[in-house]
Amino acid sequence: METLNAMLNLHDQGHLHRDIKAGNIMIDSNGSVKVADFGVSASVYEANSSGESSIRLNDIAGMPYWMAPEVVHSHNGYGCKADVWSFGITALELAHGGPHLSNLPPSKSLLLKTTKRFRFSDYENSHDNNDKSKKFSKAFKDLVGCCLDQDPNKRPTAERLLCN
Repeated sequence: METLNAMLNLHDQGHLHRDIKAGNIMIDSNGSVKVADFGVSASVYEANSSGESSIRLNDIAGMPYWMAPEVVHSHNGYGCKADVWSFGITALELAHGGPHLSNLPPSKSLLLKTTKRFRFSDYENSHDNNDKSKKFSKAFKDLVGCCLDQDPNKRPTAERLLCN
């Protein structure tokens, strides 16, 4: 949950990390979680008609396995919920030892993300590891499932995930 707190802080400051993955989450000697590597992060702040801040980007950045579908279809723009997708992929990465679709070349993983909605069970069945015996709680599956909603409008914000 500390990673979500870090993401929420970034989003509240008008920043999008765009490269959330296990390799960019650091834990110090006190157990504090830090998000690192802001090489492809973006700082774009726009006010919409209701006065709320929003971030909408149109370029492609990040690593393909962690990239949200709307980033691939960047002509529609994307925002903070792309980081939430990456957080869900990171949860799978930590649980299984690799990101979703990592058994495929990056280009094929991008193609599949744009054409098919994956559920947690799809990941378990398609992953190339011999970890079929791993059991995950319903709460973990629900967390990953809502982070990986193909529709960013239905995907929760980091703040909403922290409240649940």
